[in-house]
Amino acid sequence: MEFATGDGDDTINGFMSKDIISLSGSNYYTKETTNSSVKISLVSGSGSMTLLDASDKTINVEGSTLLNVVINRINSKKITAGNAKDSITNHGNKVTIIGASDMDSICNYSANVSINGG
Repeated sequence: MEFATGDGDDTINGFMSKDIISLSGSNYYTKETTNSSVKISLVSGSGSMTLLDASDKTINVEGSTLLNVVINRINSKKITAGNAKDSITNHGNKVTIIGASDMDSICNYSANVSINGG
């Protein structure tokens, strides 16, 4: 599945873990999980793609680097920071957040959340 800067804001049904998203026109992208959907947005330029019912699937992206910004709105989820500087914002209840040994930024706005700074 290919997506480039200027392709607009698309919604994808039936995304599978074996699918590969190929991005072009931007060196970085962000990923936001809301309810059961995952939104992939290009950082420079314009455009996004929302993958419906994909929050429990592996998202394979090539051609661009994930800018480590995590915005969570799902309850009862585990979030683990990556190996680079991460910015994690949590709005879900009963969430476990595990930071890494680098300089992560973790903001929590919900209750019953466990945070391990790494």
